[in-house]
This record gives sequence, C-alpha cells and structure tokens, in this order.
Amino acid sequence: MSILALQQVTKSFGPQQILDHVDFTIDTPTIMALVAPNGSGKTTLMDIIANLGRVDSGTVTVLDRPHTDQMLYTDMTYMQGDTTLFMNMTGQDHIELIQRSYHLPAERVEQVVGEFGIGQFLQKKVKTYSLGMKQLLLITLALLPAPKLVMLDEPVNGLDPKAVQSLRNALQRLNDQGSTIIFSSHDLSEVDRLTDNVVFLVRGKLVPITTLAPTTTYTVVLPDARFLTTLLDAEQVQLITPTKATVTVPPAEMAALRTKLQGTAHAILDAVATRQGTEALYFKLFSQNEIR
Repeated sequence: MSILALQQVTKSFGPQQILDHVDFTIDTPTIMALVAPNGSGKTTLMDIIANLGRVDSGTVTVLDRPHTDQMLYTDMTYMQGDTTLFMNMTGQDHIELIQRSYHLPAERVEQVVGEFGIGQFLQKKVKTYSLGMKQLLLITLALLPAPKLVMLDEPVNGLDPKAVQSLRNALQRLNDQGSTIIFSSHDLSEVDRLTDNVVFLVRGKLVPITTLAPTTTYTVVLPDARFLTTLLDAEQVQLITPTKATVTVPPAEMAALRTKLQGTAHAILDAVATRQGTEALYFKLFSQNEIR
C-alpha cells in the first residue's frame, strides 16, 4: 500500500511558488520530519495532504485514495495549531468528541491521557490552558485513534523535556505498530532524536537527508553494546562503554537493525543521530535571508 504519493504537485501564492512540481512517495511506515524555515510552505504542504488546501496542479494520494476522499479521516489525523480547539469547551469535552467519533474504548483513552499526564486539567476550559497544556491536548487528540497516518505541525512547541520524552516514546510505539508519522519542527536537535528520516523543503522541492548525508553515525544505548560487533563490520562499530557505542550505517540499515533487535534482550534503548547533523545541513541548504 502507498502511504503517501505526491505527483507533480505545484502550489503558489501570487508570485511566490511554494511547491514546484513535487514528486514524493512514502511506501513503508516511518517517522518523517519535515524541516524548512518559517514561510517555506511546511504547513501548506501538510494542509494539502489533509485536503485543507488546494493544489494548483498535480495529484495527491493518501493511503491509496485521493486526498479529497472524506473517509480518509477514519485512518488519518492531523494536529494543527491551537486555533482548532474550542476555547469554551473543556479538555474532557474534546477527548469525548474524539472517543465517540472513532468508537474508542475507555482503556485506550485512559492509556493516552495517562501517558501525557493531562488528566489533572481536563475538567478546565481550554481558554485557561497554557501553551504547553494546549499542545498536550492537541497531541493526545491526534494520537488517540492510533491511525495509519498521523501528521503533527510543530508538536514539540511549548513542551517541557518530560513531555517531549513522552511524545518521543508514543510516536516510536505507534510507528512500531505500523503507523506513519509526519511532523514538522524547528527543534533540530529533537528531530535528530526522533528520527533519521528528515526531508527538507528547499525552494519548492522536497530533499531527503539521505541524498545529502547517505551514512549516519548514531550513538546507541543497549544492554550489551559488544553484541553489535556480531552483527556489523568492525569499522562500523566503536564501543564507548559496556552499554554504549557509535554505529555508522545508512539510515535504512539502522531502522532494520532496530526492528531486528526489538523485543529481544539486545533491544536498542536509545539512538541519537550524530552525523553531520540536521542543523549543520539546514544552514548549508538555506541562505541567511531564508532563515527568519
């Protein structure tokens, strides 16, 4: 099944071309970061995928269906900004609306609400929430249905470190269960912690990081780091401590390694990309007048 397919997609606002004959596909479940300066079109692209914006030309297919198919939202969620919340409703009102719409069991609601620790303020009206509280509610609403495709626009914005860790764990778990997550972020260090599948939006084109840095060095943590030497070539592994090592492999190989070890006594507990990082590539790709 094709998860996402963009074919010759163009979009302009007046003289400014946001998307320039974009061809892009996602065929297997992944966590993908969309990175670009403000005003480059990240939100516009996500709006188009979600059928909240129109293309000038080209086609968009989501989960093997036209993105205009109204039934897509049974298998897809899209977290936008807090303007999508109802200020005079409580957080609980929002939760119950999603629960009824997707016919979710109470156990699923309790799990996600507990995961993000938002139960303490759900009875309050949203207009009393801080930015971080609104973000946590929006994230919870998007993840509750565990859909095949989740899109998150700047989900890390306003979150404290504990909440960011909860988000990271939740996204990894969803992806392990077969969901695809597309998120935008300006927190490039957190991007490197969440995924090595980074796509830059550069002057109307989508540029995968793998075309810029085909191999990546990861700092990985696992119960017995020496075990990696039985799976990889000697030049690919450098032991740091008994439980930590650096591994230099292409992103696809790291993804396969994590999947292979998942659920075993040698599961990778953490992996941080330490290649020429996303931030360094970001400043190479975008001129100073684009970064604002």
